[in-house]
Amino acid sequence: MKDKFAVDLGRIGRTWGRDLGWQEISERDCQFWANAHQVLNSYEYELNGGKYIVTADLYKVYEWYVWADKCGRYYDDPKGFSGVDTSFLNSEIDLVLEVEVEFFVNDAGVDVRPVNLKRFAEQYFYDVFFIANIALPGSCEFLNARFINLYHSGEDYHHEKMYLSSYNFELSHLDFIKGERFAPSVLAIEDVRSWYKELGLGVTQIGDSKAARAIFALLHVCKSEMDITSIIWMFHAFEAIYVTRYGESVTGMVSRMMVLLDLPVSQQKGLTKELRTLYEERSAFVHGGYRVHHPLNSEQLDPRLSDSRLDTYDLCQFGFNLVVLSFQKLIEKGWFGMAVVEQVEGLRQPESKI
Repeated sequence: MKDKFAVDLGRIGRTWGRDLGWQEISERDCQFWANAHQVLNSYEYELNGGKYIVTADLYKVYEWYVWADKCGRYYDDPKGFSGVDTSFLNSEIDLVLEVEVEFFVNDAGVDVRPVNLKRFAEQYFYDVFFIANIALPGSCEFLNARFINLYHSGEDYHHEKMYLSSYNFELSHLDFIKGERFAPSVLAIEDVRSWYKELGLGVTQIGDSKAARAIFALLHVCKSEMDITSIIWMFHAFEAIYVTRYGESVTGMVSRMMVLLDLPVSQQKGLTKELRTLYEERSAFVHGGYRVHHPLNSEQLDPRLSDSRLDTYDLCQFGFNLVVLSFQKLIEKGWFGMAVVEQVEGLRQPESKI
């Protein structure tokens, strides 16, 4: 059993300006997709005794990045790159995904009713998005991607965009280039893919494990505008990764971060201060005290809104960077989570003599 689905990716690529070292970033993107299109072009899922294999020709994405790089260099020096078709950048990029059921019998040997195969194609995009952006932050943009009725003209698949934005991953990568503290680095796509596969999340839609809860929380941030509510999702991720209990102090979370992130003691004070500020903003929003913005959100009517929104955004970006860096460190260490072990020892002499 097979089915095909067409997806219009819309605008892909980064949004950085021409003054932000674009050549270094563009070259890295091209090198990344040269490997990524092979590593991520196929993904397998299992459900109800069936194995579902999703394949896509991601080489088209690699081709786009190569052309984008050539066009950028053409604009810098037309003489050195004559004959470049700059109109390619404005063309639509359609991917065709094939979903195949390799077998469809459960353990009892009974045929199982198939699930809508489009759901596996959608899941595939979420997995590719997470893996690619953890390996090279900002490398995979599905903000405008939408399924189109190329192969199903008689069915309504809704043309709603996926709204999976890589913008904050992109800012993370710029922070990495500028040498900012706590900025995520770059990992091999093969390592991230292997780690993610080993988690065995499959098509689960409820975060039953700590890793799943952290990953799903990060994806929720990428599905919405970055604002005060994003901090709630970030702390869901922090608490899952660092195994914190309700009401546990920021100091305890920081001590575990120091271990996972391999940070020198000299950075502990700064990390504690920034994380506490993030936590206080979260608490103000959850428990009251937060200066709620009017839903009209007009800076013309109240100029103070601009500074307030910018402060929140900078704080959120710090939290976002820290979540992504935490995932990267887990992968580098070959860890799939953390465990806090409490050790109790008997005192060999009175406390007064210790």
